[in-house]
Amino acid sequence: IHKKDLWISYIINMFEGHSLRKCAELTGISLQTSFDWRHKILSRLRHEAPEKFSGICELDDISFNFSEKGSRNLDREPRKRGNSGIKQGGSNDKVAVLLSADRSNKKDFQVIKRGRVRKADLQKAIGARIEKNTVICCDSHRSFTGFAKENDLEIKKIVVRKGQHVVDKVYHVQHVNQMAQALRKWMANFNGVASKYLQN
Repeated sequence: IHKKDLWISYIINMFEGHSLRKCAELTGISLQTSFDWRHKILSRLRHEAPEKFSGICELDDISFNFSEKGSRNLDREPRKRGNSGIKQGGSNDKVAVLLSADRSNKKDFQVIKRGRVRKADLQKAIGARIEKNTVICCDSHRSFTGFAKENDLEIKKIVVRKGQHVVDKVYHVQHVNQMAQALRKWMANFNGVASKYLQN
């Protein structure tokens, strides 16, 4: 089979959510090649991230367990089987991912940091990519409020826990909520992902 056809077959299998081993088996390549190809593809996709967000931009952050899977030198005590060892909330046991989406269908996932997300982290992750006069839709977390104020952006806070889903019939966070749901479903296909590869 031509290598281009192998690549196409591999990409299809990969986006169906198959593991590295299963992709290798279905495509007829080695496990190491499967690993290399996956990270080449995902690294290339990283360059497709939107340069700017404008109009109405939804922001939210979700977290994944910090993982040093595959590392011989752990930065923490190993977790015991049957016990996640994960603290709840914004601890260093979690890695925060920022989800961004505007109404022109520009979307992005950006790994921010371990631990609690602060205003400076948002500024570094997306500050230069949000155009002036953009309206930010987000939850009531103080980091988002501070970020909007620092950048002189109008902000619409959606407080879902109080039953609020839409403000002024226009402003909501439904797109980033759908992104979060899809991302968690995608990640569930894998038996954990090392945090150093999480951006990919």
